[in-house]
Amino acid sequence: MFNELYAKDTSKKVKSAKRARVMSGMYVATSAPYGYQKDKEDRHRLVIDERYAPTVRMIFDLAKEGKGISAIRSHINTLHILRPSAVNPNGYERHFDGEDDARRYEWSNNSIRGILRNPVYAGHLVMGKRVSPSFKSHKSRCVLPENYTVVKDVHEPIVDRADFENVQRILENIPVKRPNGDGEIHPLSGLLFCK
Repeated sequence: MFNELYAKDTSKKVKSAKRARVMSGMYVATSAPYGYQKDKEDRHRLVIDERYAPTVRMIFDLAKEGKGISAIRSHINTLHILRPSAVNPNGYERHFDGEDDARRYEWSNNSIRGILRNPVYAGHLVMGKRVSPSFKSHKSRCVLPENYTVVKDVHEPIVDRADFENVQRILENIPVKRPNGDGEIHPLSGLLFCK
């Protein structure tokens, strides 16, 4: 019981120390998000990585045009751009055991959604996207974006802040289109619902 109390207390102290660092504007994650890299002089600061930032800008531009996540993913896949998990934060391409070369260029809907929803691209630091229910558990659960801890205007944004907010509004209002029994999507799908 005493060992458990000590572990619980240590866990709380580590979390509060991490939170204090983030609130002071320090980036504390192990690796930088896609499109950024850690500053060589200050590893707690993000700087734009111009190798991948144009892809992030393109994704936001396509979203501003009203394209859905699947359409953006299809467009990016045709351009043969390395997916985020195939890019190592240290600047070299990662290879995966047992995976063919073409798969390193296959983006998923989750990758696109993750980029479009991430406030880091508007210059903000984010903490608390995933939380573990207990210090004993190694599993974590996702948190809704409105419950994130966000520290605004910490580093240079890849996309304009107004554009980021505009894309968030667009994503919230995209109707979900589902095919009917014949596999066809009705023109009013996502707009009208059965009572």
